[in-house]
Amino acid sequence: MSGFQLKPNSFAERVGRTLFESNPYISEIPPIGSHSFVQEERKELPQSSPYTKISGKSRPYTEEASEVPPHVPREGIKPKSPSYNEDEASVRFAITVFLQELTPPVASLRLEAGVLVAKYSWTIPSVTVNLELLQSLEKNRLESPVFYTENQGYAMRLALSLTRRPDHRNSVSTISEEEQMVGLYWTLHAGLHDHVLRWPFSSTVTLSLIEGRSGHASLQKVIDPRRSKCPREAFERPSHPHNEHSCGFAAVVNLATLMSTYIHNDVLHIKVSITLPYD
Repeated sequence: MSGFQLKPNSFAERVGRTLFESNPYISEIPPIGSHSFVQEERKELPQSSPYTKISGKSRPYTEEASEVPPHVPREGIKPKSPSYNEDEASVRFAITVFLQELTPPVASLRLEAGVLVAKYSWTIPSVTVNLELLQSLEKNRLESPVFYTENQGYAMRLALSLTRRPDHRNSVSTISEEEQMVGLYWTLHAGLHDHVLRWPFSSTVTLSLIEGRSGHASLQKVIDPRRSKCPREAFERPSHPHNEHSCGFAAVVNLATLMSTYIHNDVLHIKVSITLPYD
């Protein structure tokens, strides 16, 4: 099939040939009037040319994936873990312990027979050494930490002491034969919530010695503010941070019984229960 041909030396042929001859980057002029497509050979463009340099090779649009080599630490340099810092963990632990020491403990609350009861356990470790300090009069008493009956409750503490009394089994008693008695006391302390609490203190307090092996509260002493022989100041709102007015019992049990029955693995447990207003 023959294509459309222009007449030689016609106006259209002269104009078309002039356009191709004016392009310096086409080395060969294709025949005018032919419908066939001819691949032109293009010259290298100079750097000052406004045309873009065209490569004869076709390239895909996507980039080739390259493999990244694994990171190998240099010798003598220990890799640093960003997720764990021993110094930071030590500081956080120290702050936590410090805050726990500043925060007074709070008794646990239970509902027993329709009565709200706050219970706190005082654990005395190395009790043998502490009792020796009391015997040598290096200490007057052992004191528990100040604790609260509830989050916004009364502040109080317990204390243990040693006293001597004559052994009535002997008609004549010497100092070496005097019976050593263990005293147990309860004291109100100035708290953070005293301004919203009821005064005087009117709740019943029960002090218990816990047997070392069985864990039973076999010895209990009760303080009832309404019937107590303790001074009334012991139940009033404390006016000083360290209240001097206590209430308790000077001779709860003798020292020999305490050592044989209530101390186990050199640890003594004393519990206190406080009945709270339930309204």
